[in-house]
Amino acid sequence: MHIRNFLLAITGLALSFAAAAAVNVNTDDEAALTTLDGVGEVLAERIIEEREANGPFSDAEDLTQRIKGLGATFIDKNAEDLRFESTQ
Repeated sequence: MHIRNFLLAITGLALSFAAAAAVNVNTDDEAALTTLDGVGEVLAERIIEEREANGPFSDAEDLTQRIKGLGATFIDKNAEDLRFESTQ
């Protein structure tokens, strides 16, 4: 019975870490960006190119205004996973 409880605790921890895996659109690489719902390689590259050319995104609205193909549906699906921290 102790092993079962231990395994359940480990599983719960793993799920909480997975749920907390936010994507910082201002610093993360293509692989991380493609974990967002609706973002494939093309959009991920577009996000990276835009932030390198014009600086970090301030928030979700800024992201959707600057990146063609991202809109309200994208934000609704990914709101809990988006971060906008910047190193600048």
